Amino acid sequence: MVKERIDFWQMAVLVLLGLAIVSTGCGLTAAQKAGIGQFSRATAAVGETTADELAKMREGVIQANTSTLIIIGEDRPAPGETTPRMALITPATVERQFTIHNISRIGHAAKALQSYGELLQALVEDTQAKELRGAAEAFVANLKAVPGVSLEEKEAGAITAAVYAIGRMIVEMKKARAVKTIVPTVAPHVDKITGLLAAEFDPNRDGSLGSAFRAAAERLRAEGATAFREAKTPADRAVILPAWEYGRTASLRSDEIHKRSSIAIAGIQKSHKMLVEAMKTDRWTAEDTKAIVSEFDQEIKAVAKLTAELVERSKLLK
Repeated sequence: MVKERIDFWQMAVLVLLGLAIVSTGCGLTAAQKAGIGQFSRATAAVGETTADELAKMREGVIQANTSTLIIIGEDRPAPGETTPRMALITPATVERQFTIHNISRIGHAAKALQSYGELLQALVEDTQAKELRGAAEAFVANLKAVPGVSLEEKEAGAITAAVYAIGRMIVEMKKARAVKTIVPTVAPHVDKITGLLAAEFDPNRDGSLGSAFRAAAERLRAEGATAFREAKTPADRAVILPAWEYGRTASLRSDEIHKRSSIAIAGIQKSHKMLVEAMKTDRWTAEDTKAIVSEFDQEIKAVAKLTAELVERSKLLK
């Protein structure tokens, strides 16, 4: 009888605690989960795609520049250069700005963006505590590795502490608290890495990796077309044709992948700023928040659609 009475009171306390949580809105609402879930999936997908694309861009530039130098037989000045390089095929002439150091620098930003999306996704889905902690640690590690991003120890501690606080009891409340801690804490850093990635993938921005890739592709296509016209024998044309075709495909990749990547990342940057503002209101129902939430929903749906197209084209242009 005594044990049954204790069990009854334990159950009563749990029920009252659950009702208190629901009535005070401690967890994320369905609208918040849906919006953040869509944002996190798009962010993780764009981060992963751009990280993979960086390695392909480096390989593509090396192949394009090597083929161009073989076709023309000398290293003439590339667009924007006043003098040719001294030697023909060297790391300097084929890599140009796609050095291991430079690619690694941008790659860390892409990985940080990917792991941020994965962390938010884990927080709004039914994820075990161990996976949540792993996602938080991966994000902090990747963010710290980005040159120019100064994640303070107190910020890193706030992120991991918010996730480590999630236990078996009152999980939804603690997940909501973690999201509301992490999103504003990392806002300036997310803004920085998305700005860096959007700029570097923009093929129309002078000095970017995207523009350097396009220049190498266009140079190969132009030199290949000239060499093909001037070739004396079918055997010579047969050698030149694959290089010209690669230049044409690489130019297509610049428009289909790199331009879309830049636009998608810029969209994530914009929607994240709106998410930060929207998260200031607990349930997204205040009049001054509804407009932000509505704009956020529209923006992230557009980004999600663009991301799906980006992933599809990336698979087609492997």
